[in-house]
Amino acid sequence: MSDTLILAPMQGITDHIFRNTHHKHFGAFHEMMAPYILAHGEKAPRQNILKKIFQHQLTEFKLVPQLLGNDANAMIIFCNQLQEIGYTEVNWNLGCPYEFVTKKKRGSGLLSHPDIIKQILKDIFAQIKVDFSVKIRLGLSDRNEIYAVLDVLNHFPIKEIIIHPRTADQKYDGKVFLEEFKKYLQITKHQVVYNGDIYTKDDFLSYKNMFPTIHRWMIGRGVLINPLLPSLILEKSSKSKEERYNQFIAFYNDIYQQYKQKIRNSSRLLNRAKEIWSYQSQAFDKPEEVFNTIKNIHDVHQLEETVKSLPAQFKWLG
Repeated sequence: MSDTLILAPMQGITDHIFRNTHHKHFGAFHEMMAPYILAHGEKAPRQNILKKIFQHQLTEFKLVPQLLGNDANAMIIFCNQLQEIGYTEVNWNLGCPYEFVTKKKRGSGLLSHPDIIKQILKDIFAQIKVDFSVKIRLGLSDRNEIYAVLDVLNHFPIKEIIIHPRTADQKYDGKVFLEEFKKYLQITKHQVVYNGDIYTKDDFLSYKNMFPTIHRWMIGRGVLINPLLPSLILEKSSKSKEERYNQFIAFYNDIYQQYKQKIRNSSRLLNRAKEIWSYQSQAFDKPEEVFNTIKNIHDVHQLEETVKSLPAQFKWLG
């Protein structure tokens, strides 16, 4: 069975500009997941709002919208409206690890409440027709919380479960619990997608060897660091290091120019570029030097000139 690569949803980063531009330059992701929309209360956005959110979305690849929330009625409204504008699958975010989310019993904050998850799913599956998937972590702080959650999920016709084998408390640091992940594969009745710490092709091959039954893989921060990563994994790129760098920087420049048209405030534009470079700098031999150079820039014109000089100053890892 061939492998499917899915772009992870990263709030504030993998917007339609990132998604469409990555597809334009590389075309390697089979599917992409959009950053979450908050589903809460009776004032859920109507179709015209959802159409506006997704109006620039390319149709050449499958996009899965994601919902964040613990309000079944609002989630049902969203699912049905998304179906009406053409989406066939919706994902429920039970993985967001940040306290401003978890303290409201959303994202990973729900993982210690399997009873609430069960009731929400009962309500949802009684009234939706779209495919419904779930993205989860191991728990809020206890990595054993996932067992009760998987037991609940086993009772519903969920399309698939995307598992990031860390707790919310870990955020994106520390070890991923790979041996435990093997156990989850034995417990769940559902198709599983692996998500977590795929930064290189060697990482991918190592996980593939560890989990031979997994054929769907979600990649997040790895593609922010190296946008060529999905192409390298799928062996769609046999270019030289110099050619890879040219692809890398062409992709960045394309995104930057689109943000330059969209974001008229130079300070906001600079901050957005610095956020991108906080990841992309890690693709260089001297990542701290690259990022510190860019971090200390206070003018967009200086930023543009600095980016032009990177090949002469730093050796990209490729």
